Amino acid sequence: MVVNMTNSEVDLVCQRVVDALEQYILRRKGGADRFAASGRKHVVEKTRKYVAANQRVEFVLPAFPFKSPSPKKVLGQLPDFGEYYSLYALNALCETVGELYEPGAVLTLVSDGSVYHDAVGVREEDFLRYDAEVRRMGADFAHLRFLSIQDILPEEEYRCYVRNKQEFFAGHLEGFDLDAALKTDENLLQVYRGYLKFMTDDLEVQLDAMDVSKNMKKRHVSAVAKELLRRGHVYSYVLARKFPDCVRLSIHCHNNAGPKIAVAVSPHYQARTPWHNVMVLRRTGRLELMKLRDAPEDATVVTKYGRPWMMVEHDPDLLEWDVPGGAVEWEVTLPFGLIVHFPAGTPLDQVPQEQLRRLVLKYGMVVVRGVSTLEDQAQYDRASGDFGVPQSWFFGNVLTVKDNPDMDVNNVLSKEAMPMHFDGLFKIDENGKPISPHFQYFYCKTPAGTTYFSDTRAYAELFPSMVDKQWKVFTPKNESFGGTPMLLDLFEKHRHSGDLIFRFHEPWGQEKTVFKPTRVEVLADDGERWAQRFTDSLYSRRFCRHHVWEANDIVITDNLALMHTRPAYTETHRELWRIHYN
Repeated sequence: MVVNMTNSEVDLVCQRVVDALEQYILRRKGGADRFAASGRKHVVEKTRKYVAANQRVEFVLPAFPFKSPSPKKVLGQLPDFGEYYSLYALNALCETVGELYEPGAVLTLVSDGSVYHDAVGVREEDFLRYDAEVRRMGADFAHLRFLSIQDILPEEEYRCYVRNKQEFFAGHLEGFDLDAALKTDENLLQVYRGYLKFMTDDLEVQLDAMDVSKNMKKRHVSAVAKELLRRGHVYSYVLARKFPDCVRLSIHCHNNAGPKIAVAVSPHYQARTPWHNVMVLRRTGRLELMKLRDAPEDATVVTKYGRPWMMVEHDPDLLEWDVPGGAVEWEVTLPFGLIVHFPAGTPLDQVPQEQLRRLVLKYGMVVVRGVSTLEDQAQYDRASGDFGVPQSWFFGNVLTVKDNPDMDVNNVLSKEAMPMHFDGLFKIDENGKPISPHFQYFYCKTPAGTTYFSDTRAYAELFPSMVDKQWKVFTPKNESFGGTPMLLDLFEKHRHSGDLIFRFHEPWGQEKTVFKPTRVEVLADDGERWAQRFTDSLYSRRFCRHHVWEANDIVITDNLALMHTRPAYTETHRELWRIHYN
């Protein structure tokens, strides 16, 4: 454990921890976000108290109240894949902090279901069942802890709360003028407007039973929204009193000036929560939260744990397989990717390769399991040949990826850790630009260890100020590549989708390798700091998937959208085969 850090070391750790948080921030559109201007400084100071004392960083987030009572918005009253995704994302934030700072982080989720359920007509037993299931799901995530209002109120206050909730809230609202606050507090006004939108659905049963005008119904919705705001004001006070030093997170879209920092608990930085929506797997491979009524007409419900779990838009590439021997099953993996399970013993040449290629373009990474053992590399080359056009190297189509001191290709064929990179960076054309293969196609002959794959498709949104910047990279010449200084764009268009993708190589100095180093320079103000931010982001659990190899795994990745690396390993028997395809 790192102790006795200098002030400058503490500063650097704090900045990197806040960088990790920034990967999750939910930002207002149109330049209204103030995280860079003031919120960042606020969070750095909060974080400094923990880092200077060598203690784990603590976040607190009130969330996961109950499912919306509207059948137009959700699949049911119990948590589903939307909640699981959100828990995964929040735990991943803490995991990422732990990889940057040894004491790590913990995130306390305080259920606010008890605070709000009666105001919107949700029965107590429904929110309690929901909360119990969220906690059961949360058992999978080591960095999350779960509390309720009983855990954060002093005993006498809690008795008052149970005895008369309205009296409890009224006692903490003296001097608070909500209508005045709505005129001056832009964050509060933003939350109020959000409440007005979703309360119309949540209160539909109540509204339909009211024999009054439309204006009176609107007034009722406004009154309920304001009641939620008053209760939320008190709850925020109670949380701040209980957790004065914690970094306070919120699921509501704020300007992020602090003390509250808004975080996205949904894919693609959507300003949506799972308890008001359903998770839909689009035919593009994207996960999206949306209201049930907005789901595609051809989307079907997938069940898990005996209840509705998510919806899947019809995609023949995912759902229709012409393979003998039984059904093909699939599962979405987080933070990205897909696993396809073929009937055990399926020959690789009976797996539809063009269909796999289309799935890789959608999901970024596809793991194929169930194929029979490949006897030799000729069979591997032949059976996968319909996937595309192989990009050959001096050794041919197939590279045997294992410890091999006789081949001079830097640390590719060693047991050393590797830098985060994309394949083909140093294989250049006559203009000095990389000839990067589009796909990596791996076969696991002898399993051992892990490979990290990092999805860069969100980086243009994460680093908008760097989209037009460049970087330099150089590695000395070896038997296969190197020896040419290169000047490259940090972002380029994906040759298939046209989306902006990130191109980089982790700086890899001589202190990290017994082989040839790789020098990297980002051409921007504070370029060294940007290189560190890029590297940290590539390893962030928000984007980086750790694949543990199993025998006969086929792993196919989009080498343009993803980057990859491996940690050092000690096993002598690890062997992968790899073909590059276009």
